[in-house]
Amino acid sequence: MEKRINLIENVANWISRSKLSWAALIVIVAVLVIISLGILYTFREKTISGSVVDCQTNEPVASAEIVVNQSFLEFKGGVIWFKSYISRAMGDPDGHFQVTYRIGNSADILARKDGYISARQFEEPGDGVVIKMLQGENPAELTYNCRLLSECLLDSIEDGVRVYRNTCVQ
Repeated sequence: MEKRINLIENVANWISRSKLSWAALIVIVAVLVIISLGILYTFREKTISGSVVDCQTNEPVASAEIVVNQSFLEFKGGVIWFKSYISRAMGDPDGHFQVTYRIGNSADILARKDGYISARQFEEPGDGVVIKMLQGENPAELTYNCRLLSECLLDSIEDGVRVYRNTCVQ
């Protein structure tokens, strides 16, 4: 008990000798707590579940591979860099899937299946996500909402600046 009182007295003496007020110390501690809670919130476990269906028939696509690729800024060795965190799941024979990930909130989802062009979309955690896949064999192409991504990206020159727009995203 005596050590605890001495520690409190030492901290109180340090604050009175430094030009920090109790209010400033409380603000500093509150900011540190808020930052810590934000970091913990970002790394909480999240789940997305839903189904994979064929664009033309709306029938389930059995056993599609679902990949969630998240990036996070890390500071290592004096350098800030992006680190990828990849989570994978396999759809069942009825096209249903569930994938759990930890980084960020919205998920960058990629669905792959032989005989289909890979489908990419961004979703928030939750149930009922529908990923639609377009039949075809083009490993260099992606689809977004049943449209080839190459058809979605339009560019123009506006006020001397090249501007790119993704027309598949609302």
